[in-house]
Amino acid sequence: MESRSYPRLLRFSLRTVLVGMTVLAVTIGLYARSVRQQRSAVEALQAIGATVQYEKRLSGLWAPEWLTSRLGVDCFVAVTGVRLSGRREERRLMPIGEPNLSLAVAAMERLPRVRRIYFADTRVTDEQLAVLGLLSGQIESLYFHERGNRGFTGAGCRHLAAWPRLRQLTLDSETLDPESLHHLTNIPALEYLAIAGTLSREDFETLSRVPNLTGLSLSGCAFDGRWLEEFSRSKHLEAITLHNIFRRFKYLGPYTAAHEPDLPAHRDSIEFKFRPGGFPNIPISPFPVLPPPDALDRAFEEWMEEHLPGVKFGVIYSS
Repeated sequence: MESRSYPRLLRFSLRTVLVGMTVLAVTIGLYARSVRQQRSAVEALQAIGATVQYEKRLSGLWAPEWLTSRLGVDCFVAVTGVRLSGRREERRLMPIGEPNLSLAVAAMERLPRVRRIYFADTRVTDEQLAVLGLLSGQIESLYFHERGNRGFTGAGCRHLAAWPRLRQLTLDSETLDPESLHHLTNIPALEYLAIAGTLSREDFETLSRVPNLTGLSLSGCAFDGRWLEEFSRSKHLEAITLHNIFRRFKYLGPYTAAHEPDLPAHRDSIEFKFRPGGFPNIPISPFPVLPPPDALDRAFEEWMEEHLPGVKFGVIYSS
């Protein structure tokens, strides 16, 4: 029987095609599996009232609309953020509860690209935050909007200690306990912190010891501006921003016979007071006649340049 001998190049090409098809089949199978995994996780989150945020908007996808509508967005973009919110039943805000929180964490474990979690009026408690430890290796940003939540005092931040990737943290709560702020010094990668509530000078000293803090945002805080000097020991702080806080400078300097103040001769005669805007229940001491505002602003800017050189300072007020 006559045997046929195929050219070596042809045999090599067929082998390459077979290997390529195998690799392609495996890749498609793994991709399809990840799509199913993300889709089921999203459905589990939506079942408890959570919403997800995708890496890109649908309008920015390369695929045509007819294809995305047929196959679903989960085939084209990854989920990078999850928002947990309290449920309303008969006009009452219901807490998320530990069972639902555990379900949410289990679903997010199946979403390896999730980097941000938002808590909005969930009534989550300090103790319940322990379950988030299962996500400690992937989360970079945590946002808590828990006003009126007496179970959220900030003590739960102890569960965030040693999270390797947590860079941004927002603590927006009227019941925040300043004594719990020392837990923040144990978060090694924390770069940006937004916090609401009245702080003491000791609290400013505690915040200055957050090892890698570069940006600080204070909202609804009443404090003496000179306490900012505590941040002179901070190694990396670059910016301080105040939200909804008015600056009120109390001038203690000399007065003329006509009870008109002279311009400040030195900054020690000025008290740099800051207070929240829109909170009429906070007492405000009566102010004497003040020098021109630009002179006081200039005095504070000079004080900042002397004690916190290189730190940008801004005040933003929005109704």
